[in-house]
Amino acid sequence: MAGDCRGRLVFAHPKKVKATLPLQAEAEAFNWATHLVGSYNFPRAVTEGDSKNCVNALKNPEKLSCWRLEAIMADTAFKASQAPTILFKWVPREANKAAHALAK
Repeated sequence: MAGDCRGRLVFAHPKKVKATLPLQAEAEAFNWATHLVGSYNFPRAVTEGDSKNCVNALKNPEKLSCWRLEAIMADTAFKASQAPTILFKWVPREANKAAHALAK
């Protein structure tokens, strides 16, 4: 989901993933969002998620705590390096209810 500066929904493009761990699903969501930023040439993007582990791994790859996420996080970091400006931000789950509703 993408919103404008006022928080209004302007874009949604869900994708189904096969993941055995919730953390994997969160990592895949960051990867998908980063892919979309590059594909649609958004000039700036803030990618928000409620997984502190994923956000921390994207900000500090050397602190990745789950080996299952290494390939996904490396791909996400590479895609992010190709995007003009993309930021990763942790938000509490309560602030991320719309994304969870769309995912269901």
